[in-house]
Amino acid sequence: MSGMLLANLSRVGDLCTQIKTVVTKILFVNVATYKAVLALQNLLPSHLERSLINEPFVLETRFRGIQGYEKVVNGHWTLQDHATGRDISRHSHREGAFLPG
Repeated sequence: MSGMLLANLSRVGDLCTQIKTVVTKILFVNVATYKAVLALQNLLPSHLERSLINEPFVLETRFRGIQGYEKVVNGHWTLQDHATGRDISRHSHREGAFLPG
């Protein structure tokens, strides 16, 4: 009986060693993934290259020479939120009305 108990304890010890090895590998992969994400994050620009705040709308220029130009020049246009279908007020602050991307 004691031999059987020692054999079972030996198997438990082997399983613990295998679990430790697997957990160490998982931890290594997680740390490597984290470092890769940080490296990619550092490569991305911290702001939009052409933000709406720094560069005003060019609606008139884009419509010049095509149908609808007169409506744009006369201010008969509206911006619409694509997700909700609601109009965006021209009187709202641009910072609050638009998000990067």
